[in-house]
Amino acid sequence: ASLPKGSEGRRVRTRAAERIRSFSSTRGRILIVDEGREVRQQLSDLLGGRGFDVDVASSAEAALKKVEGHLYDAVFVDLMLRRTGGLELLHQIFRLRPEASVVIMSRDGSLDSSEKALKQGASHYLKKPVDEEILDVILRSCMERSRLLQLNAELQQKTIQDDLTA
Repeated sequence: ASLPKGSEGRRVRTRAAERIRSFSSTRGRILIVDEGREVRQQLSDLLGGRGFDVDVASSAEAALKKVEGHLYDAVFVDLMLRRTGGLELLHQIFRLRPEASVVIMSRDGSLDSSEKALKQGASHYLKKPVDEEILDVILRSCMERSRLLQLNAELQQKTIQDDLTA
């Protein structure tokens, strides 16, 4: 495979290196986006107790700033954010981080809302209040995806290095 030249090649190398650095820790990094302080605290405590590094945001704007600066193994987003709805935030996150695993959360466990979220690219749909067994299944899935992304990034980096030395 031929390595892209110029700025495109630098961008590919930078993104691959960024993914490797991001996923190199043994614990996962999670972002929780919910306007409810109680929900943020509950999930933060629950995930922190499972060994995850947890960041929280109370708005879409704050979440986007965090997503711009960090790679997350999973981003948990409340469907009913006031200013920017959860589905709109999902799209904004994907514009910044197309590889993101976004989990949409809602008190409305209707088939319609979950189907809509999944069709628009959400990795999972989580009904609130959170069932810990279901949360664990979702976390395992998101962490496995992150591990595969890390492996892919490492292979890309190796291929780039091999192409540079060939």
